[in-house]
Amino acid sequence: MSFDISYFTKEKVTVDDLARIATGFGYIPFIPAPSSDRLHIVQITPDKDDTPWQYYQVEYHKEDLQYCDDEEKIDFNIVLDYATVSSFHIAYNSNLWPQMRVFWRRLFEVYGGWAGSSNDEWKPIYTLDNIENVPYPEY
Repeated sequence: MSFDISYFTKEKVTVDDLARIATGFGYIPFIPAPSSDRLHIVQITPDKDDTPWQYYQVEYHKEDLQYCDDEEKIDFNIVLDYATVSSFHIAYNSNLWPQMRVFWRRLFEVYGGWAGSSNDEWKPIYTLDNIENVPYPEY
């Protein structure tokens, strides 16, 4: 089953940085050519037979608030209030959750930040302090 989550940090992080972390674990990163100046993607595959995780780098700009509905504005403002410098929207298959936790632990160690899902009102929030205890996503 596929899930979506977002990662936010106050550090400058690029798809190349994520690819380096993935390579350190022996995972297979692939960075397709960007489709625009604002959309950069890295696909990370723990094993050649696995479904890749998709990390979409997302930029949040205050002027983009005008395009949000009321519910989206709440989420958008949470991200802006955190003073986000880098953010990624992540699509992943739940059977790869153990590998994701290992990858995220390293991501949190190097760049800090937090991850969560706006679909669930940002609960739970995943951080370095709790990533080891986070259970499999519920179906």
